Amino acid sequence: MHIIENCLAQARRSCKRLVLPEGHDERIVRAARRLKDDGIACPILLGSPDELRTVAQRAGVTLDGITVIDPK
Repeated sequence: MHIIENCLAQARRSCKRLVLPEGHDERIVRAARRLKDDGIACPILLGSPDELRTVAQRAGVTLDGITVIDPK
């Protein structure tokens, strides 16, 4: 098996939580969506829920199933 496939398989088995503090960045929100959809990790986005929803809309993704925590 290819090394990346091995790493992904291990990540899927462990289902670790991954905190992403840059919730204002569309790239990070898209990455969180992909991590969740591919079962690689359980992403947690930090930021204002309203701001994160707006960023997710601009990024063309939803936040369904992704934990959002407002650090305030």
